[in-house]
Amino acid sequence: MLWGIGFSFDGKGRAHRSIFKYKQPDQCLTISGDTVKLAPCSSKNVMGWGLDSTGRLSFDNERKCLVRTTSNLGGIRKCTEHFEHISVSIPREADEALKKRQEYDQMLVSQQQQQLAVEQNSRNKYQEALSAKGYY
Repeated sequence: MLWGIGFSFDGKGRAHRSIFKYKQPDQCLTISGDTVKLAPCSSKNVMGWGLDSTGRLSFDNERKCLVRTTSNLGGIRKCTEHFEHISVSIPREADEALKKRQEYDQMLVSQQQQQLAVEQNSRNKYQEALSAKGYY
């Protein structure tokens, strides 16, 4: 299962993270009591997720951690008691999208360079015409 990390910033410039379902970016992980479920990303308790250096997915500044129950559901517990490790990577689809974006950017730069060359050529011709008439 693929997840994405969303960021928003408050008025003081502090970052707040949410975890959303990759194929459903409007659905985020949220906490309800001791359970974790999917809810619209506009819901309460979708911000505040973090990932520490050991790969523990935590909430509320590493006070609570995501856990998987024996029935394979998500739960939330104190990080000192239980936690779930995850690994972060860029999925192949995102890598391909990045390559397409870079190709598009290169094409756009090339088109802009061509347009600049056409405009410069036009200016040069105009100045030559003025020069031939004795204005320069």
